[in-house]
Amino acid sequence: MTGTSPTSARRAVCLVAAVALLGWLARLAPLVLHGRLAAPVDYDEGVYLSAAALLARGHALYGDFVVVHPPGLFYLLAPFTFLGRPSTALFVTQAAMTVVGAVNIYLVGRIALRVASPAAAIAGALVYASFPEAVRSEHGVFLEPVLNLLCLSAVLLWLPGDQNGRAETPDRRAWAAGLLLGAATAVKLWGAFALMACLVTAGSRRRRDAWRLVGGAGIAFVALVAPVAMPYPGRFFEQVVRFQLRRAPEPLPFVDRIRLILFNPTTPGAGLLDNRSLIGAAIVAIVVMALLVGGRSRLLRFALLWYLLIVGAFLMSASYFDQYNAHLAPALALLGAGATDELLRGLQDREHLRRQLTGAAAALMLCATFLVAVRGVVRDGGRRTADLTLIGEAIRAQRGVCVFSFEPQWLLAADRLPDPGRFGPMAVDTYAAQLGAVVWSGRSPRDAPAAFDDPASVAVVARAVESCDAVAVGDRGRRQLGSLLPAFLQGFHRVAATSEAGPDLWLRNGS
Repeated sequence: MTGTSPTSARRAVCLVAAVALLGWLARLAPLVLHGRLAAPVDYDEGVYLSAAALLARGHALYGDFVVVHPPGLFYLLAPFTFLGRPSTALFVTQAAMTVVGAVNIYLVGRIALRVASPAAAIAGALVYASFPEAVRSEHGVFLEPVLNLLCLSAVLLWLPGDQNGRAETPDRRAWAAGLLLGAATAVKLWGAFALMACLVTAGSRRRRDAWRLVGGAGIAFVALVAPVAMPYPGRFFEQVVRFQLRRAPEPLPFVDRIRLILFNPTTPGAGLLDNRSLIGAAIVAIVVMALLVGGRSRLLRFALLWYLLIVGAFLMSASYFDQYNAHLAPALALLGAGATDELLRGLQDREHLRRQLTGAAAALMLCATFLVAVRGVVRDGGRRTADLTLIGEAIRAQRGVCVFSFEPQWLLAADRLPDPGRFGPMAVDTYAAQLGAVVWSGRSPRDAPAAFDDPASVAVVARAVESCDAVAVGDRGRRQLGSLLPAFLQGFHRVAATSEAGPDLWLRNGS
């Protein structure tokens, strides 16, 4: 923030806060416009809130049921599960996540203001506020909003400002940044990528700070993970580490995965803007130009490395789902901020043509992201569904009847929680429990559909289905049961269906 007057800095903070407020309204809009249970709720949301509720009620993560992430998010969600009935807790938690999104926007701006300039701060906040996947995930109960919050908070503490040429972070800030990054990794292992980017871009002058950063991260990770992992160390390793490394991959071609990461088409036959082609082209341009900058921009170097580490993880992961892109938002927003700062520096010194080109790429990314995201916000704001309400009512009507659901959010809508005593490993995350059963059996199917037909997968789902007199199936259940669906539902009859392809409830004959 060299050369920035206090008045300009205060003005930039106010503008960043205004962008954060607008971003919060964009995230809150679907919940307010649609009302409770009317906005679409993702499978993962049901998994995370159900796991948190069971943890809060004394059930053992990794022991009583399968969960394939570290426990950080579940600690944060646990208090929300006592705010009334499960369906109410779901809505309140979704609303709380919109606040997390607004704070993330503000943090991006403050990082850029501290390290770069007021213009960079506003540019970065705009990118994050309008990034499509960030907007969608930050009114849902996902890992990414909290992961981004912790990573950005750590980066704000870690990256030193340019005032007076200071190159080191005070000891307490390095320790605090490490603690936050350890907590981020305890939410999702991807938090380690922000830690790596901090270490690589630290430079030799900050070696002592780097040790404090790593030490703080290690302390926080162990403190959060040990209480739930120590009772079941083998199961924790199997579910959180081995599952992620050995799970059967989703049948998604490599080229398609790259296309989804860069362009992420949202609907069949979507137009140029909906396909995010402009964003993809701008991202490629800014990465190429940034590599050419020999650079004094600490922010640009850090953000570029963080972005590349995350994309590399996306490409190597066995699975890829579009909400993962929400974790790209912080790195891309800081890339936009850093490149904007390079553009301004280049305009002051016309000999630095490469910085001008980098800034031009950033401007393209900013404009493209904003235009595309506005359309996305309007489109997502119009999404409304009665499926969750209808299946919740159908399950609620089965008083005194045990119901097994392939989608945990359907039980939450009915104000029920999964029963690990009956459902065992399948209680919360049916998808992971079936794929995990195959991993732990030592076999390696070619892809996820083949894994669902594996005898180990069939056995674990058979125990769950046989434990109850009612089964909520839906698209996920039909996919995970596959060709075995008729055999599993033999002796059941359908009592409720939201639509031909939507959630449906089956009751055992004679019940």
